[in-house]
Amino acid sequence: MTRTILGVGHDAAALDCLSRALESHFGAHYPIEIVTSRTTACDRLAALHDQGAATPLLIAAWSALEPLAADCLQHLHICYPQMLSIVLATPAEVAVIRDSAIAPYLYRYLPQAWEEIDLQLTVREALRRYDQEQQLASRVTALQAANAELARFKHSLEQQVNER
Repeated sequence: MTRTILGVGHDAAALDCLSRALESHFGAHYPIEIVTSRTTACDRLAALHDQGAATPLLIAAWSALEPLAADCLQHLHICYPQMLSIVLATPAEVAVIRDSAIAPYLYRYLPQAWEEIDLQLTVREALRRYDQEQQLASRVTALQAANAELARFKHSLEQQVNER
């Protein structure tokens, strides 16, 4: 399964820096896609989903003070709840983010002028967490199937005992 990292924002310079940083550290294992609008992000996520690809991580590089930014993140996480989000924020935006409606949807926020190693480690850890959550979900599904099989087996044995 292809797993894509999606970057979204309005600031072309920030998106260019983000794209280069992600490509240099993660491009060999994860396709990196950069889009500039909510509509494009929604369309691209839907297309990736339809192709059977996963999008473990969204990195938003736009002002968290813009109401549309918060609305976009909320909308994307309602549609793709497993996806983790990192928001690149200025120091003034951090307090607003903590108290906003988007806070529950965020994996982490980084300073807009991020350190390369900070971005690299944060993305790596987010991808690891996504993988762990997917493994956990898979194991829960397998456990539920095993429990259902055990319940059927128990019922069958109880019927055999009652017939004797």
